[in-house]
Amino acid sequence: MKKLLQKTISLFLSALMILTVAPAFALAAENDVAIPEIIIEKTSETQTELVLTVKLGNSLLNCLDMQIASSESLELTAIDILCNGLSSFNVDNGKISITNSDGIVAPADVAVYTFEKLSTAGVEADDITVTILTCYIEADDPEDAGADVTDETVVVNALPEEHAHVAGTEWDETKAPTCGEVGTEVLYCTECGEIADSRDVPTTEHINTTVETTEPTCTEDGVEKVYCNDCEQYVSEKTLEKTGHVDTHVEEKAPTCTESGYRKVVCACGEIVEEETLEPTDHVGVTSEIKLPTCTEDGYEKTVCDCGEVASYTVLEKTGHLWIDDVKTPTCTEDGYIRKYCPACKAVEGTQTLTKSGHSWSDWSTVKAPTYSATGIERRICGGCGTDEERSVPKLVAEVSQLVLDTTETTMNFRGTLRLFLSVLPEEAAYSADIVWSSSDENVATVNENGEVYAANLGTATITASTADGSVVATCEVTVKYSFLQWIIVYILFGWIWYI
Repeated sequence: MKKLLQKTISLFLSALMILTVAPAFALAAENDVAIPEIIIEKTSETQTELVLTVKLGNSLLNCLDMQIASSESLELTAIDILCNGLSSFNVDNGKISITNSDGIVAPADVAVYTFEKLSTAGVEADDITVTILTCYIEADDPEDAGADVTDETVVVNALPEEHAHVAGTEWDETKAPTCGEVGTEVLYCTECGEIADSRDVPTTEHINTTVETTEPTCTEDGVEKVYCNDCEQYVSEKTLEKTGHVDTHVEEKAPTCTESGYRKVVCACGEIVEEETLEPTDHVGVTSEIKLPTCTEDGYEKTVCDCGEVASYTVLEKTGHLWIDDVKTPTCTEDGYIRKYCPACKAVEGTQTLTKSGHSWSDWSTVKAPTYSATGIERRICGGCGTDEERSVPKLVAEVSQLVLDTTETTMNFRGTLRLFLSVLPEEAAYSADIVWSSSDENVATVNENGEVYAANLGTATITASTADGSVVATCEVTVKYSFLQWIIVYILFGWIWYI
């Protein structure tokens, strides 16, 4: 709103100046009028941002409207007006409008434009386009005051036609020098990031070296080579004399009852310097093992040497089954049997099934008599095993003769709630009665299974409580209206907008 007001005032003052000086404008063209010069200079540039300053290089202005457009590689992010007077700007299209009745005196900084660089390329003059929309001057000669010189205004785009690199101060190494090749260092442009300058780095001495050593053995010479990591060449080489058999150790394997052992003197190079064979020993360490026979498998008794060989072995004959008669008497729920059974190995043979008898139930007897409010219990007992079981006896049912509500008509406030209490006659019928609640108009009032009524809208509805078959009913007429406070909200405070 503020920008619109400033723009309106600017256009009004511009129109007023045009009307004021119109009679003298024809004469102004014949006189020497100082033509304004608008200069666009680059204040600063980095790889991500460009800042331009708009300057007045000549003349004295009353009013200036101009627009700066950029290439697609730039995006305008801010405009700052630097001179006094009524002003407005639009970052979206790059337009500014400035009006000063006292005049803007050259030289003067008019505005600063800040752009985000969408690429790192250096900015050139072709990336910026300047359009003068309105330009009025303040001249010393009253006949020239307020002259419109929009078409004559000179625009100087001070940006270079081609980007000139601005080299940084820190050299970056792009190729490291080696013993055989020179290296390279560069300076990058602070505005576009491209290489602005480069120089050679002298070669180095053989200082980055690695020693590769092949150690000598007892029978072969070794070698020590010095390798330059930079130029990848061998700098020097030296032979390391073989050592002879000096680092030896003893390896032994003890003999067993059946296998020979040995004793060896072995050099670190792997060669055997001395070797002695150790003869096998007799079976000296023996243990006894016994496996008892079963009804169907033989057992044994043996002695075993520490070397793993069996020194002696004796077979223990199997015993055969020790059969006995095994009887299980049948019950009411489980079969019995007659069979041959071996207790030694748990084997079974010749099984004859004895069928279960089943329960011998007594008549049902009453344990708890049913009432109107609770079910009863009956029980019977098996005469064979004494097992008992119970069953439920349905509770007594009384027929509903009358339904009575605590009120037959009532008035409720809009969106209020009310609980209707129902009496079932006779009282015994209340325990089994299935009551159904309903409303004649649910847009006015609703009711749930507990008799709770909700006033949904203005009007009258009949709430009905009935038995499931509809043979006995009770009704209550409900009238819904606004309370005094609700009348105030709806009609005085226009509450229908939020309340209904």
